[in-house]
Amino acid sequence: DPSHIFKGAAEELQSSRAARASINAVGGENAGRQSRYLTVAEFNELPTTGTIDPWRLRTSQNTAPWNFKPPFQASNIGEAAYQLRIGESAPSQFGAVKLVEKEGKIWSVDNRRILTFRSAGKDIPYEKTTWDALTPAQKSHFTSTTNGESIIILTPKQ
Repeated sequence: DPSHIFKGAAEELQSSRAARASINAVGGENAGRQSRYLTVAEFNELPTTGTIDPWRLRTSQNTAPWNFKPPFQASNIGEAAYQLRIGESAPSQFGAVKLVEKEGKIWSVDNRRILTFRSAGKDIPYEKTTWDALTPAQKSHFTSTTNGESIIILTPKQ
């Protein structure tokens, strides 16, 4: 029964603040770069589609639900991250996250997928887009009060 793995992944995601703070302090994989987050200049040089380190992306909201909605095969972030880690799911099965420039910063509206790929330690497929190409629903997701530098995972009540 793999349910203990998913519970462990949820606990890992919720208790990793100190580890994230440590990564932020030293720059983690992005040490030596001017910014931990993707800059406008870097964004402009990216191909239209590709893959990118999900830690370089800002999240557009303050919170994200733990559970996925269909059409995702995995039911939650932990399950999806586990499937990616063991190769049961391919990154392409999750679809590309949309990257957009807004107010001099690069953002994504696909917060649960970013969290999933961060947890799995895998690069995430992306597609560049423009603000005007976003739907009104996607635009309404830009509610972050932390410049997209932190996000709280909302777990279901037990």
